[in-house]
Amino acid sequence: MSESSDSDGPSQPKRKRGITNPNTYKRNVIRESRTKGKGYVTYKGKGIESKVCPQNVTCKCPIKCHSKIDQEVVTDIWDYFYSLETKNCQDTYLQSLIEARAVGRRTKSAKNDVPVTVDNELDDEDENERSETVYKRKHTFVCYIKNKGCLVPVCKNVFLKVHGVTGERIRRICSLLLQNKSPRDLRGKNRSGNSIPGTVCNLIHQHVSSYDVKVTHYGGKPKKYLDARLTVKKMYEMFLDKHPDLTNVVKYNFYYTYYKENFDYRFGRPQVDVCCTCESLSSKLRDPLLCESAKRTAVAEMMVHKNRAKKYFKKLQDYSNDKDDETLAIFRLHAKST
Repeated sequence: MSESSDSDGPSQPKRKRGITNPNTYKRNVIRESRTKGKGYVTYKGKGIESKVCPQNVTCKCPIKCHSKIDQEVVTDIWDYFYSLETKNCQDTYLQSLIEARAVGRRTKSAKNDVPVTVDNELDDEDENERSETVYKRKHTFVCYIKNKGCLVPVCKNVFLKVHGVTGERIRRICSLLLQNKSPRDLRGKNRSGNSIPGTVCNLIHQHVSSYDVKVTHYGGKPKKYLDARLTVKKMYEMFLDKHPDLTNVVKYNFYYTYYKENFDYRFGRPQVDVCCTCESLSSKLRDPLLCESAKRTAVAEMMVHKNRAKKYFKKLQDYSNDKDDETLAIFRLHAKST
């Protein structure tokens, strides 16, 4: 028995409905497949093929950097890169292979290096002090590849092909490198468009709390309940009547879920709570039009009534501890007759 339980492994966390298994969620499957370079199917049903290690990497740069690495090095780099567990580890690894340098020489033919003249709005007649030239491209980046423990500079195209990444991903890593920030995976961290603002939840909470909540007097554990004429549907309709601007924001399903998770009051008095004397006396005490003498009389009646109830249940508890069922039945019959 113990061997079979050990072979099953650690038990998965249980919840009210089934067992959670986040690894089978479609968004997590797609995210894991993209990190590992495996094939997957998108949300729209489009199939994406697996990434394959490139063969015979070539480039057209003047230094012929593809000749500095052989196929064995490319395969080792590819296998190591896609063996990393998370995208954060991959981006950190790529950032460690990129170096930012100041631009050594500028040419007029550079497309991304267009000079922009900025006026300083000075009254000085010297043109050198009145304006300055600001270039769009302020840094240049050098990419490296590890070859037998040494860092070998290569062009951007070879760097992208060896790692199987896009230029946009490298552009983001370079931008973070200039800010002295480590890459962090932000996929799925944005706020959902279907989420309900906290201010709306506070309005729902205040609306439910505005109803008169009653508490049971008898029974083991005190329970709270609302008027029997109310339902969650009626409460939702009254909420929309009070806040008509939230008709398209708060749906009945959300209102019902919020009520169940935060309140979950019952509707109507439980069968065990059948004392009408407490109800009538409590309503008298809450009546603002009742005079002080009548309220004092109601308070005295409430105290006498509760003391009698406590004595009765104390005796009932004492008799219930005995095993003589006949004596307990006679006591209950006598209590009902009185």
